[in-house]
Amino acid sequence: MIHMDWYAWPIATILGIALLGMGTRKALASDPKLTQRFIWAPEIPLLFLRKLGWLEIATALTFLIPVIILRDETTFLALIGTIPASILSVINLKICVMAKSIARATLPASLAVASVTLVIILIQ
Repeated sequence: MIHMDWYAWPIATILGIALLGMGTRKALASDPKLTQRFIWAPEIPLLFLRKLGWLEIATALTFLIPVIILRDETTFLALIGTIPASILSVINLKICVMAKSIARATLPASLAVASVTLVIILIQ
């Protein structure tokens, strides 16, 4: 059984809250607001951003459920959640690089590092 130690809970919580915030900004914003937020990446379609937002919200739940329930049986969800979190981070990094906005790439890069760190902690 996978056990989440005390130092893994903050990483999973930060990953969940960050992904929930990123996903909410993309999935639940109106079309004009979403266009205004992503004016720096005009070549990205709004439908793609909405789908990406819903995937980020679902991935955030895979991190937040084990943190809220505090049972070792749900820790497997956090381990599984690191796979889509890493993929979503790479997609967000690609969007930032395509738009030549390196300053906006710091959050996806840090989320990728945090998800890899969480995998290492959970596998030990």
